[in-house]
Amino acid sequence: MTSASSFGAMPPVKLLLDCGVVVLAGSDNIRDAWSPFGNGDMLECALLIAYMSAMKSDADLLAAFALATQSAAQALGLENYGLRAGNSADLFVFRAASVQEAVVTHAPRDLVIKGGRIGQKGLGA
Repeated sequence: MTSASSFGAMPPVKLLLDCGVVVLAGSDNIRDAWSPFGNGDMLECALLIAYMSAMKSDADLLAAFALATQSAAQALGLENYGLRAGNSADLFVFRAASVQEAVVTHAPRDLVIKGGRIGQKGLGA
């Protein structure tokens, strides 16, 4: 697990992924002593992981995004994760042509839904 903190060492994410290790992104660092610039934005965390791990290709950027989404859900043992009928309605919609674009541009979230309820609009705007 990595939070892509700007302080201290970070696991060799690309090498671990290449070796088949489940790597995930997480964050509890919201403006604390460990990470005074942390804001809990997992899309930004994916960007920082990609940047700090020299993950530059489209495949790499997609993998960085997965660390904060599917990989985290897998490592936590979450069932019914993903966009399927009957799953929990926790999602966000971003303004970008692709996941890769969303990661590198800090795409604004136009719609945030948690537990089926519409949340605060414009995270990252």
